[in-house]
Amino acid sequence: MPKIFIGYRRDDGGHARAVYQFLRLWFDEADVFLDHESLDSGETFKPALAKAIAESTVFLAVIGQHWHSEKNRARLAAVADITRGELRCALQKSIPIIPVLCGGATVPAKTALPADIAALCDGNAHPLPDSEYASGLTRLIDQLRDVYQLSPRYRPPQGVSQACHLGDQKLSAYFFDPVDALGRLRRLLTAEGRAAVVGRATLQGMGGVGKTQLALKYCETFKNQYAGVWWFKAESLVQLQQDYQYFCTINGHAVAVGEEPHQTVSRILRQQPRWLLVFDNAEAEYGEKQEHLRRYLPDGEHHLIVTARSPELGDDANTIPLDVWSEDQALPFLQERLAEACDDDLRLLCRTLGGLPLALEQACAYLKKTGSTVAAYCAAVDDLARGKSLLERRAAQANGYDYSVLATLSLAFGRLSEPAQQLLRLCAWCAPEPIPDILFRRPAMTLDAAEQGLAGVELSDERRDDLEKLLPETLRRAAADELLWGETVADLTGFALALRVEVDLAPPGAQKPMIDKALLLHRLTQAVVIHRLGETATDAPALTELVRFAYPDDLTSTVGWPLARTLAPHVLRLEEHFAAGHVSHKPLSWLLDRVATYLKSGPALYDQAVGIFRENLERRRKFLGTDHPDTLASMSNLAGTLKAMGDNAGARALQEQVLERRKEVLGEDHPDTLMSMNNLASTLWNMGDNTGARAFEEHVLERRKELLGPDHPDTLTSMNNLAETLKAMGDNTGARALQEKVLERSKVLLGTDHPDTLRFMNNLAETLRSMGDNTGARALQEKVLERMKEILGPDHPDTLTSMSNLAGLLKTMGDNTSARALQEQVLERRKEILGPDHPDTLISMNNLASTLKAMGDTPGARALQEHILERRKEILGPDHPDTLISMNNLAGALWNIGDSA
Repeated sequence: MPKIFIGYRRDDGGHARAVYQFLRLWFDEADVFLDHESLDSGETFKPALAKAIAESTVFLAVIGQHWHSEKNRARLAAVADITRGELRCALQKSIPIIPVLCGGATVPAKTALPADIAALCDGNAHPLPDSEYASGLTRLIDQLRDVYQLSPRYRPPQGVSQACHLGDQKLSAYFFDPVDALGRLRRLLTAEGRAAVVGRATLQGMGGVGKTQLALKYCETFKNQYAGVWWFKAESLVQLQQDYQYFCTINGHAVAVGEEPHQTVSRILRQQPRWLLVFDNAEAEYGEKQEHLRRYLPDGEHHLIVTARSPELGDDANTIPLDVWSEDQALPFLQERLAEACDDDLRLLCRTLGGLPLALEQACAYLKKTGSTVAAYCAAVDDLARGKSLLERRAAQANGYDYSVLATLSLAFGRLSEPAQQLLRLCAWCAPEPIPDILFRRPAMTLDAAEQGLAGVELSDERRDDLEKLLPETLRRAAADELLWGETVADLTGFALALRVEVDLAPPGAQKPMIDKALLLHRLTQAVVIHRLGETATDAPALTELVRFAYPDDLTSTVGWPLARTLAPHVLRLEEHFAAGHVSHKPLSWLLDRVATYLKSGPALYDQAVGIFRENLERRRKFLGTDHPDTLASMSNLAGTLKAMGDNAGARALQEQVLERRKEVLGEDHPDTLMSMNNLASTLWNMGDNTGARAFEEHVLERRKELLGPDHPDTLTSMNNLAETLKAMGDNTGARALQEKVLERSKVLLGTDHPDTLRFMNNLAETLRSMGDNTGARALQEKVLERMKEILGPDHPDTLTSMSNLAGLLKTMGDNTSARALQEQVLERRKEILGPDHPDTLISMNNLASTLKAMGDTPGARALQEHILERRKEILGPDHPDTLISMNNLAGALWNIGDSA
């Protein structure tokens, strides 16, 4: 039987159906009644309505601006009016009525209603203003749950999966909650909408009390109460923004021009039913501006959980302090894990380790793995406490709780194999994020393959020496062997010193995941290993070199992005170790440069990239001097990022400085000087100064010809750049002559199928098209497309661009049918790979609309153009040039069908 009856005036049917469709996301079809949607064919209308009302728990009276118009007031005066009859029936049956006010409507005056339904005005109305429609409907769900004891549960639309991303987190099989923190968290969230899980200040920021585990348990227990669940790592602003960008990528939302990823997510979620968002290990303040976390949190009716080591989270959160366990609280947990031990011994174990949950979990794992008794374990800990072993190296920052973790670590450390000890010490210097096996295994396997003389693996003596220095020999041997590596990792996981997780290193758009195993250590375990068990002088530099070896060098290709993203947190953690004097500035600066380059090229987190480049520039100035090549490289990288952000003036100022210094320090003809000149020319071209760009490009081309030769790749690139500038200045003949030379030489030097050769061929085709040589352009573009499909794959961005270019040419030549077929393919693939709102996707849609219009399908063109205009308004803003172009295109389509208004 229905639990919710929706009554409405026919003129307000749009509002009623919107409410019905939203409720159907949270209740079964049989639970929500909306006349024609819920009645079977042949049912008698009025008796069926009366029966549905009588069986309902609550009646929603949807009232729009038409509900009490003059026409509907006249209808309401009739006793037989259906709307009046529904309300009368509900009141007679004492069914609670909630007036749901839509479109700015108000509750009608009691004096304006017939006496038999005047009690409608007695119920507390629920407004649904247009500006807060989604959040208003979410509050309605809360009211149905809390007041009327209904049980909403999210049901994704057919064919759609619920978004649920918990990252690399893993709920412990032994989760234990002796104080019902989970219940309290649920009550706080449903009452207030926001909650924070924090450790007590007496822990001095150390972890181990189970904050993250509680948040994970909540996610897994209550995920069906939310339209989506998403886990954000909030330890640093870079990590947080990367995770916001990842949210956008996975859920198919483009970050709008002028927006940061967190702003895009907030904008998207305003129109969504309630989500659960977790911000794990949040810092109290971010960045140089000391901005509070709240600036980066979405607004609306979404539920937010923040885990933090500090209680200073502001007034907008309810705090649940988590403490260590008392003996009585810990006893059931220990009884389940160590069933053979007596209660007195278990209580002694809790006292010995101070009741810290993480320490108790590690102690249980130690006892299970070694077969030791609880009494023997506690005696060994007492021996350690008297200073007989590793406790003699206690760090000054000890707080009592890291001691309880150290107890098990110290006992377990001697039982670990030598490679497991070495691996644990290296992992301690990483961030508390997944540490991919590839970090350790790639250099070891490369050396092993070279030693075996495998084909294709040849190393110079210098390279061999470098690789051998990356890992201690015993760990290197273990990492090169699958079986030994498994045993080494099992040592750490068996003592609960690390978790085994997975990371996907497949590039964007890949058809299949590329899973690599990874290790994950608790930050308290890491801290204790560093301060008590590690070899600071060797471990930190070794880990730095390992990350440097693994970090992708080419970040212009999407292939390296997943690994770059995975390793970025570890580089940022090394920066913290640098501040403590454990890491050298030179390798760290190189790594930070790589991270910033990835942030710029991959997720386009320009602000974060600029911040890292600026800090790196200052670091290199301090240690290397203003004119050192690495310092000037940092300045150049910063300029390139500013240019990518659209700050051409800022980029130009820096590029002019770099060029001036390189001229003076390196000389006019040094490759870096010529590169600086080329970069400045590109910025001038962006600023519309084609004359200035051309002067630099001609000079660079002349010098590269003389110094490198006419066939050097850099020379060919210069020639191509100059050709594009000539074309922009209207000199198609000059551009064509240069492009033909470039293409001819590239074919000989690089081969006809090299990506650069194909790019040069495509540029020449576009010039031929500009000159009206459509036949010549088509021949080249068809060849480019064929080769790109075979070499790069049908879904590579360059392949899709080539397909789009050919479609545009075919349309120019009047072959609209073929153009349409190609444009539909490009649009379909870009939607799937880039998302429906990506700028390239919208360009493809616009191209298809233009072709449909040329084919006489004006309604089809109009539908696409209306969609493009709507998306560009939302993403780019109403005044963006692309939005205005879309508006103009739509106006043309409307004019074509005679809609001059």
